[in-house]
Amino acid sequence: MKKHLFLRTLVAVALTLFATVDSQAGVSKAAFLQGSQVEGGGEFLSSSAPISIAFNERSSIDPSAFDHDINNLHQLKVTEAGDYLIVATMPVIAVDTPDNRPCAGLEVYVNGAPAAGSLGQSGYIRNQPRNTNMQSETSCHTHLLIPGLNAGDIIEMKAIRTAQPTTRLQIQTASLYVEQIDGSRSAFSGLSDDALVGVNLNPDFEGAGEDPVELVWASNRKDSGFSHSNGNSEVQLSAGTYLVYVNVPLQRTSSSRLSPSLEILLDGQIVPGGQSRQGYNRNASGHIESSVHFAGVVEVSGNQTLTTQLVRYLNSGNTGNAVLPDGKQASIFVEKIGDSGVFLSSGSETTNDGDPTDWNAASKEQIVWGSASLSDGTYSQSGEAITVKQAGDYLLVYNDLLQSSATRPNPRITVEVNGEAVPGAETKTHYIRN
Repeated sequence: MKKHLFLRTLVAVALTLFATVDSQAGVSKAAFLQGSQVEGGGEFLSSSAPISIAFNERSSIDPSAFDHDINNLHQLKVTEAGDYLIVATMPVIAVDTPDNRPCAGLEVYVNGAPAAGSLGQSGYIRNQPRNTNMQSETSCHTHLLIPGLNAGDIIEMKAIRTAQPTTRLQIQTASLYVEQIDGSRSAFSGLSDDALVGVNLNPDFEGAGEDPVELVWASNRKDSGFSHSNGNSEVQLSAGTYLVYVNVPLQRTSSSRLSPSLEILLDGQIVPGGQSRQGYNRNASGHIESSVHFAGVVEVSGNQTLTTQLVRYLNSGNTGNAVLPDGKQASIFVEKIGDSGVFLSSGSETTNDGDPTDWNAASKEQIVWGSASLSDGTYSQSGEAITVKQAGDYLLVYNDLLQSSATRPNPRITVEVNGEAVPGAETKTHYIRN
C-alpha cells in the first residue's frame, strides 16, 4: 500500500520522491527506478544530444505492469495498457571548475519520442570561482500523466544539456517513478492549449499592469468530479483534498535574467504555498531555457475553481519575454485523494539556534514542521521529526518558497530516514540572483 507525506514551507520548489520504509512489497502497478549512469556506461553528461539514464542502482517494479531488463537498464517496458503518472528527479553536480554555466534538463520519452508536457529545464548552474557563493549543484524535475500507453511501450528518461554541454556534469542518483492511474481513481490531466503558442509567459503585472497569463488546457483525462472545457483555464473541483502537479518549460525571446513565477489559485486567490520560482533564465553562455514546476496539495472547500497562471516575479530584474519552446507544452495533473494515510504539514524555521529563519546555513539543519493539517494514526510528528508507524512505501511531495538578500545562494534540500540521506531525494533549484 502506498501512503502520502506532503510537506510544504513557504512553498515553490517541487520535489517528489518515493521511499520504502522496511517494506518487502512494492506498490501495486508501480515502478521505481534509480541510477547514476547513462546508456552505454559512464556517469557524466557532456553532450548536447539527449541521452537516456541507465537505472543501475535500484529497480523495484510490479511485474504485472512492467518489465525492466538487466540488459536494457535505460528502458522501462509497460506490460499493461493504461494511463501512467510519471515523476522524475535528476540531481547533478558540476565537476569542471572554470567560470561557466553548465546547465541541464530532462525529458521523458515513449517509444523513442518525447512525451508531450514532460520537459523540465530547471537545472541552472553558475560555477563562478570569483564569487563567494560559487554554485556547482542543481536538479531537474518533471511530473505528468501520460495517458493511453499500450502494452509493449518503452519509457525512457533522457538527460539534456541546455547550456555549455562540453563542461561535464555528474549524475547524483536520478529517480523515475511510474504508477498506473486506473479507472477507480479520480483524476484530471491536460496539456497546454495551442492558444498559448508564442504568448509571453513573463508579463509585467507589478510594473506595467500587464495581466497574468492563465494557462489554458486541453484535457487528456477528465474523470467525474472534474468540470473543464478545452481551451479554458478553469478546472472546477468539489470539496476534498487534491494532489496537483504543474510543469511549464520556458524559453526566453528577449532580455536577460528573467524569472517567471508560476501561481496556483482557487477562486482567484493563491493557495497556501502555491507559487514556484525555479524559472531563472540568464541569457548568457547559451542559457536561454528554463522551467517552473509545482508539486503540492490543495485543500478545497465546497465547489471551487482551480486556475494556474504565470507572471513576472517583481524582483527579477528585466521585463523580457519568455514563451513555450517550439513544439513543447505545459502539463497539469490533478488527483482527488482521500485523507487516510496522508500527512500534510508546513513550516518556516529550522533547527539552527543562531538564526532559525536562515535556510542557507553553512552546516545542515533540519526543517521544523508545524502541527499537521492532515494526519492519521499512520504518523506522529514532533518538531523536525515525522515518525512513520507502519511499514510501507511512501510518496513524499515537498515544496518551498525562499527569499534572500545574498547574491547567488542555492540551498540544498535533502530527505533523511533514520538519519541517513535517501539517495536521489534532493532538490537544488533554489538559485537566487540578486
